[in-house]
Amino acid sequence: MRKWRAGKSMALALAMGGCFAAGAYAEDALIKVEAYLRPDFTIKVNGQAVALEDGLPPLIYNDRGYLPIKSLGTLLGANIGWDEATKSILVVPAATSGGPGPNPGTGIGKEMKLRTLVKYELIYQNVKYPVLASFEQSGGAYMRWSDLLQMPLDLSGVTLYTESYTKDTYVQVDQVVAKWGGQVTMDLRKDPIYTGFANMFQKQAIERYFATHYVVFSVQAVAENEFFVLAQNPDKRYATYTLRLTPVTNDYYSVSGMNQTILSNE
Repeated sequence: MRKWRAGKSMALALAMGGCFAAGAYAEDALIKVEAYLRPDFTIKVNGQAVALEDGLPPLIYNDRGYLPIKSLGTLLGANIGWDEATKSILVVPAATSGGPGPNPGTGIGKEMKLRTLVKYELIYQNVKYPVLASFEQSGGAYMRWSDLLQMPLDLSGVTLYTESYTKDTYVQVDQVVAKWGGQVTMDLRKDPIYTGFANMFQKQAIERYFATHYVVFSVQAVAENEFFVLAQNPDKRYATYTLRLTPVTNDYYSVSGMNQTILSNE
């Protein structure tokens, strides 16, 4: 992977190699067991029934229930990674206590505007963190502060900016890079950045709704079956959408309501 290089463009890293679902292992490290899938079991988070992203039901082995760790991490808001060198599964809870804290920056009140938005995965100690970035025509770049706060890095003392349309907080990339000390690599991200809980079928409904000529950047759960979406519409303007979903069946949601706010004419 290449290290981040600040400037008018961002250097892109190669996709992270290795996955803890695959790889070469010595035969004596594998233990064969007999287990059972239980599609009749329901998984609930905060009282709400959810479905695993990979679609698999819970697995029962030796009278205990098991879930895929990546799916479980997604449900609980944790970031999951894999260290091939040590054969270690890495679990980093959201808003970890080792992180920079709730608001270590300064300068709230400075203003910036959304320009060219790009979704990235920042990779630190083999764990991926999705982050939204905004590029200025002059070559400057900003990253969304709430995304960076999920990383266990000290970012104290950076200058924070308020985005004039969404009122989200951003920080200049140059200041963040100086804090990273060469420890962070990056890659482009294809999927929207989700905050709060959305199950697999809710995500499918949202992405199905925006499938034609829209680019969805981030989706925030604001209530049960209600989501706040930042996207670029077919005429290339940025807009926010409040979507209300209705479950049609256990595995299918439809959009039952939508409010749109155009953020810019650029």
